Amino acid sequence: IGARALRESLAVVRRGTGAAGEQTVQGLLADSATELDAARVLVWHACGRPLSLAEASMAKLAATVAAQQAVARATQVVGVSSILRGHVIEQLTHDVRAIELFAGRTEALRDAVAGQVLPARQAPPTV
Repeated sequence: IGARALRESLAVVRRGTGAAGEQTVQGLLADSATELDAARVLVWHACGRPLSLAEASMAKLAATVAAQQAVARATQVVGVSSILRGHVIEQLTHDVRAIELFAGRTEALRDAVAGQVLPARQAPPTV
């Protein structure tokens, strides 16, 4: 979903029909490309060996957030036509939301990561 959103953004930029200024668009596209590649690396890492719940959660969280951000940025680049029924970005917006809702809320993924990487809470001293 994120990669498709990035491709659609690039297509709009090549046609010269985007909504944002040139420097802004470059920054949006660079951020999306960077985050999507970072998420891809985490997923590859998670697939390459036995992993913990935290590692799997990190990979899914990174991929979900990167896809959400890429779609949000594509909406900015494409402009108002991206919200019209039937537009590719409009469909990707629905798809990325469905992934978050049905495949695990990001809050639950964050909790799984935090439970693994943060030190265990100390029980308060009893008096």
